[in-house]
Amino acid sequence: HHLCSLNTSTTLLEPPKQTWVLDSVPGRADPSVHNVLRAISSLSTPIPSKKWLVDTLTKEYKMDKGVALWIATNLKAGNGDDKKSFDWVFDLNIANELVDNFSNQNFAKMIDEMTQEDKNNNPDDTTNLTRGDTNSSSRTGTENTTVHLVMAGKNKLWSEEIVSELKGLSSFEESNPSSLFRMHTLEKAGHWVHVDDCDGLVNLMLKGYMHK
Repeated sequence: HHLCSLNTSTTLLEPPKQTWVLDSVPGRADPSVHNVLRAISSLSTPIPSKKWLVDTLTKEYKMDKGVALWIATNLKAGNGDDKKSFDWVFDLNIANELVDNFSNQNFAKMIDEMTQEDKNNNPDDTTNLTRGDTNSSSRTGTENTTVHLVMAGKNKLWSEEIVSELKGLSSFEESNPSSLFRMHTLEKAGHWVHVDDCDGLVNLMLKGYMHK
């Protein structure tokens, strides 16, 4: 879901008032993502059952059971007379393409563009949009966009180099609660921040929504 959000957010004409990015580390996708996609891409569809999928992934592909159970939640019942079997709820080709293109995204540049305040931007001027220009400088409403990046404290992929680059963005002001790019860390959470520290995440988001 993080891959999708990073790859698609660059196409938005009008970003939302706030964008929350949950523990999405810029750079290349973690090797485990490729391993999971290779495994499920090698399986023929329809899938006989969710139990079969979990057993196959854990026994034949040596996958962690928790990950295999999570993957099984991405199955949907077949159509017509084939309701006892399952297929994927997502398009595997698109999933593979998202992962392959993930490292091509310039994460820091994307955030910088989304949070730039264009003082000369006229919200009523749609000239650039009608010409098909989707660059950040011509998008309406970008001056109101705030990006919140939530980092998992237990995720070791957050290197000092990556964090330093992000803190160097012009829209980041560590001591200013009104800066358009804000970075938060949930120290007790792993990558699944919404599971590991749901209360902490909710508190961060409530503060973010209440503060402009």
